[in-house]
Amino acid sequence: MAFSTPPFIHLGIDARTGKSYHICSRKSLLSFGAILLLLVAMSSERFLFKVMVDRMESYRYFLCQFMTFLYIPPMFCIVSYKATHEDLMEDDGMEFPKFHFFIMGLLDLLHGLMLFIAGGRIDPTQTLLFMQASIPISACMSAAVFGVRYTRAQVVGMLIITGGLILSLIPCIEDIHSNEFEDREIGWNSLFYLLAAIPGSISMLYKERVIRDQPVDMSYLNAWVSVNQFIAGLLAAPLIFDAEFLHLDQKTSGLMCLIQGESEVSSDHCYLGLPILLLYVFSNIVVNLLLLQLIRLTSVSTMYGCTLAGFLASFVVLAWYQVDPDNFGIINLHDGLRNWIPPSVYVDVFAFLIIFAGKVLYQWDPDPEVEATTLSAEDKEAMSLLDGEDDYGLRNKVTYRLFVTSYSAQKPQVVAMSITQKQTTASRLAKTKKPLSDMHQLQRAVKELQREAADQLVLEVESQATFEFLTSQIRALRSAFDTLSDVLMAEVDGLRKEMTRKLGDMDAEVVRQGEIHKATHTEVMQLKRTMEIWGLKERDWAKDNEILKASHSHNVEWMQQLQRDVMDVKDRLHEIKSDTGSRISEICEEANSLRRNWQKHVDDMLDRLQDFDTVAQRQAAEARVQAQQRADDLELMEQAISTVEKQQTQIRSGLEKQTQSMASQIDLLVKKVEITETQASNQRAALEQLRAKNALMEKEQRRRMDNIGKMFTIFADALNISPTMLAAAS
Repeated sequence: MAFSTPPFIHLGIDARTGKSYHICSRKSLLSFGAILLLLVAMSSERFLFKVMVDRMESYRYFLCQFMTFLYIPPMFCIVSYKATHEDLMEDDGMEFPKFHFFIMGLLDLLHGLMLFIAGGRIDPTQTLLFMQASIPISACMSAAVFGVRYTRAQVVGMLIITGGLILSLIPCIEDIHSNEFEDREIGWNSLFYLLAAIPGSISMLYKERVIRDQPVDMSYLNAWVSVNQFIAGLLAAPLIFDAEFLHLDQKTSGLMCLIQGESEVSSDHCYLGLPILLLYVFSNIVVNLLLLQLIRLTSVSTMYGCTLAGFLASFVVLAWYQVDPDNFGIINLHDGLRNWIPPSVYVDVFAFLIIFAGKVLYQWDPDPEVEATTLSAEDKEAMSLLDGEDDYGLRNKVTYRLFVTSYSAQKPQVVAMSITQKQTTASRLAKTKKPLSDMHQLQRAVKELQREAADQLVLEVESQATFEFLTSQIRALRSAFDTLSDVLMAEVDGLRKEMTRKLGDMDAEVVRQGEIHKATHTEVMQLKRTMEIWGLKERDWAKDNEILKASHSHNVEWMQQLQRDVMDVKDRLHEIKSDTGSRISEICEEANSLRRNWQKHVDDMLDRLQDFDTVAQRQAAEARVQAQQRADDLELMEQAISTVEKQQTQIRSGLEKQTQSMASQIDLLVKKVEITETQASNQRAALEQLRAKNALMEKEQRRRMDNIGKMFTIFADALNISPTMLAAAS
């Protein structure tokens, strides 16, 4: 594959001397200044776009509409000026069909909304890389729809660009399948940002073909396309406002965000919002104007080289911004340089290198001659006569695709304003040349036209013969196709009948399987209700256990209080014994014996209560084990049911086995529950007996205490001790 090396830094040829411009000439210095300004404007435009959508994330739809509105007044001012000073109203371009304006505005609106709305949730470098998708997409559409032929170098370049885009898209696909909502949102927004190249490419090709057939003034075109885009955006506002990630009142709040700097959402930073938007629009316009000026001063190849350098500068600025958007990439050496750079930047760097190499190969050869011109018929004829093979006198002949594929801007109308530089007509170009040079070129053009006319005549004769031969072949193919269609229709009818019969059998089988599934579902629901009933019983048992625990704690407190009362009585008896001597010793011995008996009974009762608590805990553990077994049985049953659904051929035998196993398990469960209920009834009977014994012991204790009180009263009467003295002694 032979390559013709393009002069990427070629400042053009002087029309008078026929030599290249000197590097220090006035024109060269102007060209270098335009190149530097173009690099700054291109990197600033991409950076300002990302900063704008990041700082005003909730007002991205409003930003798109407001930016479109900003282009309408200056465009109509230009149209009015041309109408009054350049007789624009008499131009054939004013009769351009308005329906095309609506189609262009609708496509540009879709392209702009997808870029603005999705651009706030993707990485900054991807906003630049994904815009290069318009190159292979527009080229494929041109080749498929219009039959445009590309060179081998351009095809290889487009394939390399596609590979770089796929490499940059791999992390986005991984984010789509992530479990985190934020990662999925970033992945889907990146995909929609990439798909925005489709309506953009369609709009580009549509404008290219329509303007090629019907010349129109670019200012007039851009003005009406902006109006239609703005109106279509207003009609689409209800759909945009229903989105969850946007405000419902963006008209007012968006103006407040831009003008007053007031943010309704904490994630928005409306401060300096209006200056950022105006700088973005200004840089966008400057880029397109500098592209036109650079082509006028130098050559198309130089413009290509500058756009590649601008692509590199924009990527460096966006990568620096992506490292730390809050501090704009300020290096934090405390964490280390490797920790300071996120991993996503490395993937984008490799993707950028691949895309950059693809763009170089794609721009190595000139674009196919598909022009969108604004010249009149006379200027077209004059320009065709002046057409030559070198770059001399042709620096202003630029196609529409050249601008869009070399540098995709956010505002399609401003790019469309740069469709062509053929406003400088052929007559003006002719005035800048010498008379001899003009005559030489005219003679060469006439000879070329004569040779082409002879070749065209030969081609027409050959085409006529080929057409007759193809006509006979088409008739033969038509008869063969008729015979083949009859055979195919017979086969299709047979297949249709066979498929109808098979579908009927399949419907019957589906109905039968549905009935079996309904019966199985009914049995499963009955088993679930049975398990719910047992769950309610288990909760009742748990409540009974809680009540028993509460009663046990109450008994323990009562016994402790009783022990304290007994100790008080013993102290009183000891005092009475010291006062009464030997008379009270027998009573003390009897009281001690009573205390020992009472302590023994209390210990027995505590042992029984502890045994009951142990039994209750064991029963609760057994109940939990049984519940777990029932849950496991239920899980096994669900697995068996899923197996029955998957294996329809063995559903009947599998269902019978599962039913038998479940019946045996249910019988076993019923037996266990009956045993548990029997044990619970026995425990309740033992508890009732224990309560009865406790009541008898309380009655016996009260009786004995009454007897002791009576004995004390008798002793007091015998010893002539008054109750007041007894109380004082106590």
